[in-house]
Amino acid sequence: MIGSGRGSQRGRIALASALAASIALTGFAPSAADAKKKRALKPGPVFTESARTSVSSNEAIATAVAYCAPKERVVGGGFYETPPTGPSATGAQGYVFESRRVGARAWQVSSQYFDAPPAEPFTLVAYAYCRSGVPPLSEVETVGTALPPGNTYHVLAPTCTGKRKAVSGGFRAAPPLSGAGVLGQVFDSYRAGPRSWLMRYWNTPPLGGGPNSFSAYAYCAKVKRAPPDTAVPGPVSTTNRSASTVSAPCSRNKGQVQGGFAQATTSLGASYFIVSQSQRFGQNWVVSGQHSGSAPDNLFAHCG
Repeated sequence: MIGSGRGSQRGRIALASALAASIALTGFAPSAADAKKKRALKPGPVFTESARTSVSSNEAIATAVAYCAPKERVVGGGFYETPPTGPSATGAQGYVFESRRVGARAWQVSSQYFDAPPAEPFTLVAYAYCRSGVPPLSEVETVGTALPPGNTYHVLAPTCTGKRKAVSGGFRAAPPLSGAGVLGQVFDSYRAGPRSWLMRYWNTPPLGGGPNSFSAYAYCAKVKRAPPDTAVPGPVSTTNRSASTVSAPCSRNKGQVQGGFAQATTSLGASYFIVSQSQRFGQNWVVSGQHSGSAPDNLFAHCG
């Protein structure tokens, strides 16, 4: 440690001497503008990192955290879990209740698993989308609280301030399962304009009546313009336990890195999708889910 400190001191002395010599020869010191130009960030390609975990007991919570390399920042994230199985209401399924940035280099996803015994193996995968040469992100969190009697929608839209734009977003809610049923569910998570990220949460009756807290996050950066939001609707479903997958194209030139999901339902639980996938795949954002109920509903995939 002592040797390292001496080396640093010698380096500082040498650097100061070189700078003084440069000023003596040229007659001027490097300007702040020149230094700033030299430090200008050049965004690198987007890399995907993943982490997976498995559980096999009813109501177990699975959490996976994907990390970017040391010189990269996490600019978005997504998830994939074992799709719901079985034609009956007791088929195995997971409820994703968290997908968000953790620190500058990680993305965390959590899901609670439901299955009638004997439980089947269940796997959750978290994806972190990583990039070097990008400005640091700041986080804006909006917290909501569900109160009795339940069976209501709650919409949160954290918004970036000043010159910052929302480049991605996430969500977190309480674990949704509690013995007798589902407390609540995240229905939507996607960009809502240049500065905001929207989350829609359904607190179920009567268990979800509350108090029950949940959060939406916008991750903000000083960029000239926010990526546009591209939304693609999936087919309308009226069949209980039917699966649906929809993808939205992502444009590298437009800076679309992160995507999201939504569903059309406004029927307060009479019909909805349990989302099992929301991730970047090639140049598309892919969303999958299973329909619950017989009223018409459809999924949306968002990229941007």
